[in-house]
Amino acid sequence: MTFSLRNLLMIGLCLSLGACAFKKEDAEQKKTDQLVEDVTKKVNEQNGSNVDLKASNVSITFEPTEPGYYNLVITWPEAVGTMEIFINGSLQKSISGYNSFKQIVHNNDNLSISLRAYASASVGGRLLSTFEKDEQVPKDIIVRETINLQSDSLLNSNRFYFYSTGKIVTSGYSLKIRTKQLFVQTTSGQYGNPEDKANVITYRNSDSPTSDLNSNIEIVSDTAEGKLSVALIGLKGNDGQDAKTFAPSFPAIAQGGANGKNGETSYGKEICGADHEGCYSSGDFCATQPGNGENGKDGLNGTDGRDGSKGGSTGSLSIKIQNDSNFSVEVFQRPGIGGKGGAGIQGQKGGPAGAAGAPAPECNGAHPGQPGKDGRDGQPGKNGSCGEIGEVISNVKLTTVEKEVNSLCKNPQVSTTHLDKTLLPRFD
Repeated sequence: MTFSLRNLLMIGLCLSLGACAFKKEDAEQKKTDQLVEDVTKKVNEQNGSNVDLKASNVSITFEPTEPGYYNLVITWPEAVGTMEIFINGSLQKSISGYNSFKQIVHNNDNLSISLRAYASASVGGRLLSTFEKDEQVPKDIIVRETINLQSDSLLNSNRFYFYSTGKIVTSGYSLKIRTKQLFVQTTSGQYGNPEDKANVITYRNSDSPTSDLNSNIEIVSDTAEGKLSVALIGLKGNDGQDAKTFAPSFPAIAQGGANGKNGETSYGKEICGADHEGCYSSGDFCATQPGNGENGKDGLNGTDGRDGSKGGSTGSLSIKIQNDSNFSVEVFQRPGIGGKGGAGIQGQKGGPAGAAGAPAPECNGAHPGQPGKDGRDGQPGKNGSCGEIGEVISNVKLTTVEKEVNSLCKNPQVSTTHLDKTLLPRFD
């Protein structure tokens, strides 16, 4: 069979048109299938029949509320028909019709959260998905009463509260506070004696001088509200020991000198001949010369008292607050004065002189001894020097520092105090 060029072109055109028709039908079918798939998916979502709970569609957050408590807030996809919420194995609530749950929880609690999602009752209410997650409630630290540190301490929290009745006494230990929010309850009574009003204090004024520890206090927070009062107080140095508490004891008077021996006279005898004629006396003479008295022993020197110890440093303070618009800091510094030197012991009196021996006829005279020298009195120990005033660093704009230095640190004859008030510059 012979095909002309014209016939060949006609046959090619027909084949081409047929193929185009087939391609058009395939595209329309795919479009229809995709539409059915989308509608099915949408229906399934509305019925909650294909919900898969996971971290990307389940939200667990904690909203701050009263000090020490938070609102636990859980949300999930709207497509869930019914949600059961378990906390630490106990069913808290079964919720239908909305997709959130809120409950008050205690700060710093450990929560084991379990969710069970069900389809709506209209499509059988079957279990669709489960979700489990362990969470810890943010930590609050609340200072309601006096806390006495027993060691260096690092206090980390989400919120930190100082009530007007609470304070931290560092007792020389270092303290670091790290928090996101710092709240200080300020009342009208928060004025007067620094030891009474301080929220943080190194030592109370009544503390006995038994420690040489110096606190380093560091406070860091994102935000802060109220007025924080910090008292950096150094302890008085220990007094030196009185010599009588450690030195050996001795009599008040040293040993006296021995008395000299008394002189003795030998008296003459009458010597006569056989006929008792021509008698004569042999004469008196000194048989024993009187002895001189011995010198008394010198007295022992008294023992010096021991030096008083140095007064305690105030310790240091560093405060860094990112947002301090509603916050101020008041710092009081008083270094400890040195301890008083201990009293010395009085020196021993020299021993008395020995008396000269008694004279006797025909004997020479004797001399008494010399009394011993008195011992030197023990000197009082030196008073200890005053402690240092530590560094205060703060980026809080409203920071005031008051320094109280006892004049004993400069002039032992004066006991008044000198006040020096300064305003610290802000640093960033």
